[in-house]
Amino acid sequence: MPNWTENELTITGPDIQKVLNAIRSVNPLDEDTQILDFDRIIPYPDEFKALDLRNVEYQGKFYAIDSDDPARQAKLETLGAEYGVEPGTPWLKDGYNSGGYDWCCDQWGTKWNASHPTLELRPDGSAFIAFDTAWSPPIPVIEKLAEMFPDHQFDLEYFEGGMGFRGQALYENGSEAYHDQGEYSGPRGG
Repeated sequence: MPNWTENELTITGPDIQKVLNAIRSVNPLDEDTQILDFDRIIPYPDEFKALDLRNVEYQGKFYAIDSDDPARQAKLETLGAEYGVEPGTPWLKDGYNSGGYDWCCDQWGTKWNASHPTLELRPDGSAFIAFDTAWSPPIPVIEKLAEMFPDHQFDLEYFEGGMGFRGQALYENGSEAYHDQGEYSGPRGG
């Protein structure tokens, strides 16, 4: 279980809705990424996505075989043959565990996508997105977002109480204008 970093991203600029549309998930079933999806900013590689999807598909079929089914063993053998694994294997090697984890840490700055994002459109025309990330803030994601929308400003504040750090990074004109990080001993994050 990770320590959680609390992130607060304020977006200002001429077309906030354009930015929000670009960072929303295309998958309406994934509530966490409906507001902020790192994959839309720095895409997770297709090779890992395919392995992840294959594992999810396999697990769905595996867990659909009832433990009381008299034909369970035959069904497990058929399923194992279909996927090239031993009968009864509960999961396949997925993309995340076949390089995807390292890719996420390197490319997103955190091991998972944004968690529990909330969006507030403010009266001044800015957008405020609060979200959590595992272990650290998604600095590479915000850097890329600033490159994608150089006419907008991105102000990220983050707090992690478990390891005791906090910071603020400001991006203007497509690049980092300011980044300060220091110790933190407050109640946020962790």
